[in-house]
Amino acid sequence: MNQVFWVQYQTNQPVKIKTHYVGKQKRRKPLSVVAHVIGAAKQTLTPRFDATPMEELTLHSVVDGVEGPALAPDLPLSTLSAGLTAMTALVIRSKPIRFNQSEVSIEVNGIHLDSPHLERIDLLTSIARTLETNRFVLLSSPAKSGKTSVLQLFTKRVNTPCIYARAGEGSFCADVLRQAGIDMETKSFNNPSAQLIVMIDDAQNCYHDRSGWRSLIKEIPLRLPASVKFIISATHALKGGIESPVEIGYLPKFSRQDFLLSENEATEFLDSRIGLRDGMKFGALKQNIIAQCGGLVGALRLSVNSLNRAFSKSHPSESEALIFYLSVDAVSWLPGVFGNPAYPRDDNFKDFLAKCFTSELTSAPTSLRAPDERRLFILQKTGILVEEGGFFKFSSIMSRRHVIEWLYPYRSPNMPQSLRVLIKSCIEDMSCHLLAGSVVAGFPEEATFQHLLMEGLQKFTPPTCSICPELSKMFPDGNQTGGSEIDFYVNGSLRWGVGLLVQGRGFGEHIDRFGENGKYAMLAVQDYVVVDFRSSPDGEATSVQSHPKRVSVVFKEGDFSVCKCIFGLDEEPTELRLRC
Repeated sequence: MNQVFWVQYQTNQPVKIKTHYVGKQKRRKPLSVVAHVIGAAKQTLTPRFDATPMEELTLHSVVDGVEGPALAPDLPLSTLSAGLTAMTALVIRSKPIRFNQSEVSIEVNGIHLDSPHLERIDLLTSIARTLETNRFVLLSSPAKSGKTSVLQLFTKRVNTPCIYARAGEGSFCADVLRQAGIDMETKSFNNPSAQLIVMIDDAQNCYHDRSGWRSLIKEIPLRLPASVKFIISATHALKGGIESPVEIGYLPKFSRQDFLLSENEATEFLDSRIGLRDGMKFGALKQNIIAQCGGLVGALRLSVNSLNRAFSKSHPSESEALIFYLSVDAVSWLPGVFGNPAYPRDDNFKDFLAKCFTSELTSAPTSLRAPDERRLFILQKTGILVEEGGFFKFSSIMSRRHVIEWLYPYRSPNMPQSLRVLIKSCIEDMSCHLLAGSVVAGFPEEATFQHLLMEGLQKFTPPTCSICPELSKMFPDGNQTGGSEIDFYVNGSLRWGVGLLVQGRGFGEHIDRFGENGKYAMLAVQDYVVVDFRSSPDGEATSVQSHPKRVSVVFKEGDFSVCKCIFGLDEEPTELRLRC
């Protein structure tokens, strides 16, 4: 006989788990122990637990309203008396992540309100004020923005009863509203509370129900007391998804920018008991995390998780912690925040993205084919790119780190023998046509060299090397002189620094940054160079001042097919031919 167990997550409706079914595949080996039910519930409750490993999920029985301890994974189902009906549903939870020996914890999704957390007073106040004069408020932002946590905090802040209802994948509005006692068919209200705030989370999962949304927003309010209000929370899909219903577009909205943490809030989080563990609250590390994450809640949370996990059994120096944070291993979670957009097909779109790397604001690409138009839309919806007055830029340094791996996927299988070999390969691989096409006032723009050098650093290093562009923005010092700010960090086992400038401007400043007392000193680079691109009437490097850490690349005016390079203190220049 096919036995049934009921499993519930938070305040959502219990879901039915049949012991003789696993997912959508019938008649496989029956479920027999608690671990099997957890696995089946994980599949049923997607995407809630998509990124949560099985070992981080626990199942609990509830007796007389009291939740018991986690059931042993190998406990036979035949011994359970709870969970056989929806009224006695078993409760599934994600294990809290703990730091040190304290009782501080934070769940994978949302927060524990009885544990330390950021209060988000300004954001909650704005939402409450908007709800005073509106029946609906929309929270619409990319994944990991902190929307579910804000819903939890809102219930704590207001005196009005709140009902949390999550829209499961493929669900209909009627299913979700039924959790709040609202019957869309009869347009009746069965909740005894005269005042009520209905919170619909993951609303994007029922965007396909166009008629349901039309009824909810235009018809249902006419049948319900004016004191019944709605907060609709929707996540921008990481891989396409369905466009939001027209009616939602007219609702007062809190979007990505509203959910970003201020620098003070981010610092408060990193310093708190749920932030960096004791012994790792280094000033430069915190500054770097804040600079890279750009206020994105999920990026901050996952950055802290990866650092705390990496050094759970050791006490790193500030230098060791920084070096790890700039590595590939430290940001393996990035696809879960920003997704993995499809690779661009159109060269025009690739050039646009490359320009976004090298410019604060880039004009929108023109004449894109439909697939790349869609990709551009997804990059905005997932919070990778942001638009300002028709111009685009990356939302954060962290989004750049993610996209650089996607935009330049071709990596070398081998480590370069030396930094000199790497720089030589990068120069030879530069396109003379791109350089010639970007000439302004007789010489290519600095941004073009930045793009080509970044492409070469990716191409001639293995995937274990994280290429971090715009290093200066990760280590702001408030003493910038207005000169070039383009520096790269080649991580992995290499730990090399690369500075870039044109026509010799700012050479001393670049050298000082990588020096013993410079602002990059904590990265403990094993080697570094400053690459100086310049021109001369005859293409000869006769007026260049040599320096052990300088690579002078000299072009003949108007000719970018060949260059003369002086590496360090070499007495004779090396002639290199570019890719044409």
